[in-house]
Amino acid sequence: MKNWIIILGAVAIATMGFAKEKGETASAFLKLGAGARPAGMGDAYCAVADDATAVYWNPAGLTEVEEKQGTFMFLRPMTEVPDLAMSYIGLAIPSIYGKFGGAITYYGYGEMDEITGEKDGNPVKNKTWDAYDFACSFSFAKKVKDTGLGATLKVVNGKLAESTAIAFACDFGLLQKKDRLSIGAVVRNIGNSMKYENEDFSLPFSVKTGVSYKLLRLPLLLSSDITFPNDNKIYLNLGAEYSVREVFSLRCGYKSGSPKDEGKGFTLGAGTNYLDLYSFDYAYQTFNKLGDNHRISLSAKF
Repeated sequence: MKNWIIILGAVAIATMGFAKEKGETASAFLKLGAGARPAGMGDAYCAVADDATAVYWNPAGLTEVEEKQGTFMFLRPMTEVPDLAMSYIGLAIPSIYGKFGGAITYYGYGEMDEITGEKDGNPVKNKTWDAYDFACSFSFAKKVKDTGLGATLKVVNGKLAESTAIAFACDFGLLQKKDRLSIGAVVRNIGNSMKYENEDFSLPFSVKTGVSYKLLRLPLLLSSDITFPNDNKIYLNLGAEYSVREVFSLRCGYKSGSPKDEGKGFTLGAGTNYLDLYSFDYAYQTFNKLGDNHRISLSAKF
């Protein structure tokens, strides 16, 4: 475990060497997260990831999945921006060879007017154009002694009016649990650049480390993450989840100093579980002047 921490620490330091300015990376939707439960916990999920959203948060977390399960999430990132929406579908499948996972993420920007001129002081709009981002991910995880190791391969596709771009990227993660303490780390979006027309944009590369702890006397889970991004300053995520008889959960979190395209501040969430087979989760977060952020997730084991 110490060797892995040293390696990930070295990679975190390396991010400083090829840091980008704000706005210089593409596919910002890759930073918006997956699932309402993690969002309610302030996105402090690197050391918690134990469901189908582990494909996004930490592929090593798939080693904690014991049954087939799937999840669907719908997100309105900024309610003040019409037609802006994100959907996520994730799947986790245990096998005798290891744990497999997959996910599809779609981020739509809707149709926008193209300004082609001006008449009598008013803009002329002769046609519309659309834009979207799309990612397809495949994961595999396996335990090596007492440490879960995982990797995700993803294909990222983007469209901006008549211009399209494609990139390939990988995530690598680890997760170690001992009694009620969990330690996780993940390196995200190692890959080539997105090229629109003649301009290249790097993917939002980051290194994330986290820790979570379940209290002995209270059904309370505490978690925290620290993220080293290549396009912003280091930021911290804090989260908590209080469960009532494993049927109903209340969540809260805080995202400190995170970039504008992810949102920052306090988060709230709640979830309910039926027969330990079906669950519904909701999370709320503010985007300040750009409106509120609402997520809902439906998950099922089969």
